[in-house]
Amino acid sequence: MPVSIHTNRMHEGHIHGGKQMTGTLFGHRKSRVNLAIQENPRCLPMLVLELSIQTGKLLQDMGLGLVRIALECEKNPSEKIKLIDEPIWTMYCNGRKVGYAVKREPTDDDLKVMQTLHAVSMGRECCPEKAAPSGKRRRRES
Repeated sequence: MPVSIHTNRMHEGHIHGGKQMTGTLFGHRKSRVNLAIQENPRCLPMLVLELSIQTGKLLQDMGLGLVRIALECEKNPSEKIKLIDEPIWTMYCNGRKVGYAVKREPTDDDLKVMQTLHAVSMGRECCPEKAAPSGKRRRRES
């Protein structure tokens, strides 16, 4: 349901008593982007979605200018499923349908990334991989 940001009526079209949340986009350079939603940067993610866009493609698009990612799920008012329990979301990037986002459980690697990024408030960077014993970068197996 689209909600106008220019209305004077409070609580129209959104959840009453909502709170501020933190969303983090992350992913390995040659894999898909993930979105983690947390109550605050130090909490475990309450929702992790694997998006249908490759990390490299997202970085490329961001280099060209503004990128808008929109996620939609089909909910009927009669359903009792919480929004964070929705398993599949339709994903749009800059107004074009680009596939789906799928809910999944956070992995140990995801939690390490969240711990590394908890102090970052904004930015677009690549985190270094762990150094291999020989001091060379490890290659990631697909």
